[in-house]
Amino acid sequence: MARRPPTPPRSRTVAAIAVTVALVAVVGPIVGSALGQSAGNATATTPVDECTVIDDPGRYELTANLTGDGPCLYVRSDDVVVDGNGYTVAGNGTAGVRVFNGSTDVQRRRGPELRNVTVRNVRVTGWDRGLVLGRFGADGPTATVENVTAVDNDIGVRLVGADGSTLRDVRVRGGTDGIAVRETLDIRATHLTVTGANDTGIYLAQAVRNGTFTDLTASGNGDEGLYLSTSVADNRLADVTVADNGGPGIEFADSYRNVVENATVTGNAGPGVLSYPANEDRLQNLSVADNGGGAYLSESSFGGVVAERFRLDGATLWWNGSLERVSLATDLPAPPSDATRASAAVDVHTYAESPTEVRLRLPYDRAAGDGDGRVALRQYVDSEWQRLPNATVDEETGTVSGSVDRSGPVAAFRTTEPSDGTDRSDPAPTESFDFVVESTTDGAEFNYTFTVDGTVSKTEAMGYGSEPSDRITDNGDGTTTVTGFAGNRWGDAYEIRGAVTSFEKTGGDSEFRLFRDGTAVTDEYVDGERDSSSPDTVDFVVESTTDGAEFNYTFTVDGTVSKTEAMGYGSEPSDRITDNDDGTTTVTGFAGNRWGDAYEVRGTVVSFQKTGGESAYRLYRDGENVTGEFDE
Repeated sequence: MARRPPTPPRSRTVAAIAVTVALVAVVGPIVGSALGQSAGNATATTPVDECTVIDDPGRYELTANLTGDGPCLYVRSDDVVVDGNGYTVAGNGTAGVRVFNGSTDVQRRRGPELRNVTVRNVRVTGWDRGLVLGRFGADGPTATVENVTAVDNDIGVRLVGADGSTLRDVRVRGGTDGIAVRETLDIRATHLTVTGANDTGIYLAQAVRNGTFTDLTASGNGDEGLYLSTSVADNRLADVTVADNGGPGIEFADSYRNVVENATVTGNAGPGVLSYPANEDRLQNLSVADNGGGAYLSESSFGGVVAERFRLDGATLWWNGSLERVSLATDLPAPPSDATRASAAVDVHTYAESPTEVRLRLPYDRAAGDGDGRVALRQYVDSEWQRLPNATVDEETGTVSGSVDRSGPVAAFRTTEPSDGTDRSDPAPTESFDFVVESTTDGAEFNYTFTVDGTVSKTEAMGYGSEPSDRITDNGDGTTTVTGFAGNRWGDAYEIRGAVTSFEKTGGDSEFRLFRDGTAVTDEYVDGERDSSSPDTVDFVVESTTDGAEFNYTFTVDGTVSKTEAMGYGSEPSDRITDNDDGTTTVTGFAGNRWGDAYEVRGTVVSFQKTGGESAYRLYRDGENVTGEFDE
C-alpha cells in the first residue's frame, strides 16, 4: 500500500522540556524538582503525556494515552528507558515508537547508533509500524523491547540492523505482518506471540544471523506462521508452536543452517514445513499433524533439511537432504494376501536423481489381525508391498524401524496365519544389512580389510558413506574382499548380502568400532592385535519413555565422557559433564516426553540413578538396551 511521507512530530521535544526546566530552575528549584529534572537527581523520571522526541539520556514514563501521526515516541539518545505504564500509543502515521539516531524526518542518521535503550510496558495500535528499531540503509540501535503489545498495525514490531537487541514478552495481533526482523545479528528473543496477522506471523528476512529465539507462537495468520528468508543463517529457534495459519507452518527460502527444535506444527492450510529451498537447516523434535499440504514439502531438488525426530501421527522420521515430500498416506493399495496392516502409513517421496535415505520408526497395533506375531515393515513400490530387509522390531515399545530411499507409502504389517496350515514363513534368502567401520580416535587413522561370504556394495548408513579409494574385489569364488581406510572419528558404510567372515586392521593408530545395522559387533570380528590397553568407546543413550513426563538423572563413568549424537538423539547445553579428578566422570542431565540424550563414553558406566521426575526411561549401550544392568 502507499505510504505517506514521515511527518515531523507536532508536539514539543524533550530537548525543549530540558530548556524550559533550565529556565524555570532560575526562578525556583521546587519547580524543577517537580518536573523530575533537578541536577542532583540522576535517576529522576520525566513524565510524558504527548508525542515526544527524546534526545537526552534518562527515564521517561507515560502518564496518559498518546495520539499522533508519527513517529510519536522518537528515541534519539543512548541510555534511555521508556516505560509505557500500560498506556496506548495510537495513530495512523509512520511509527508509534521508533528508536533511531536519525534526522527529524527519519531519512538520515545523524550520529553513532544508539546503545542501552529500553522500551517496555506499552501498547501501540494503528500505525504503519507499531514499534521499530532502526531503518533501512543504516545501522540500527541495540535495544531491549519487553512487555509490548502491538494491535492492528501494518507491521507490529520491526527490527532493522538492531544487532545485539533483545525482545521479551512481545504480543502482536492483527495487521499485515506480525514481527519482522531484517539484517540483524545476535538477537535474543523470547515469549513472542503473533495471532491474526493478514500475512506472515514471524518473519526473519534477509541476513538475520546467530540469533536465539525461544517460546514462539504464530497462529491464525493469513500466510506463513514462521518464515526464514534469504541468507537467514545460524539461528536457533526452540519451543515453537505454529498452528492454524493460512499458508505453510514453517517456510525456509534460501536460508542456511538454522535449527528449529521442540516445535509443534498443526492445522496449517499449507505444508507443515516448506523448503524453497532450505540449505542444511535442521529440524529437531518436530510434531507435525493435520496440515493441508502434507507434513513436509520441498519445491526444489537441491538443498533441503536435516530432520531428526520428525514426528507424524506417531511415526518418527530422520533424513538428511533433498527429500521431496512426506505425508500421511491415504487410499492405500490392498495389503498383501498374507498380511494385515498394523500401523498408519507414511508416504515418502524422494527425488529420483538424488535419492535420500529416510529412516522411520512406526508404532504398530499389537492387536492387529489374527497373525502369528511376526511384524514387518513394507513399502509399496513397483506395484507391490515389498518387505524392507533392514527393518527391526522392538516388541517392548511396539515399534518397527527401517529405512527407505525410494518413493512410496511405508507401513507396518503383521503376517496372518494361513487357514490351510501352509507354512508361509518368509523364506531364508540372504538378507542385506549395513556394515559400518568407524574410527574412534581423534587425529588418527587406520587401514582395514574384511571378507564376506557373499556380495558387498557401498552405501550410506549412520551418517557415513564410502570413499572411491575403498576397494571391493569379487574373488570369483562367491566371496568378496574389501580394503579401506578411515580416521579421525569418521567411518565407511557398506551394504552386505551374506556374512562377514573376517575383519583385520592392517595398519595405523586409530582405534575402531564395527556396527551391523546400527548394533556394535566389534567383539565378533576383532583380531588379537587390537590395543587392549585403551578402553572401549561406546555410545550411551538415556531415553525417556513416557509421553508428557520428564525426569532428572545422574551417572558415573570410570573414564571420560563427551556429548555426541546417537540413535537420533543429542545432548543439551544444560546436561553437565564433571571431571572428578580421580579418573571418574559424573554426568547430570534431564530428559522427557520420549526424548533422549546421547553421550560417548570411553570407559565403564559404573552407576546410573534417576534423581527425580515422573518419566520412565531406558538406557542403551551402542544401541543395545542395557536398562536392566542399572536397575536400582
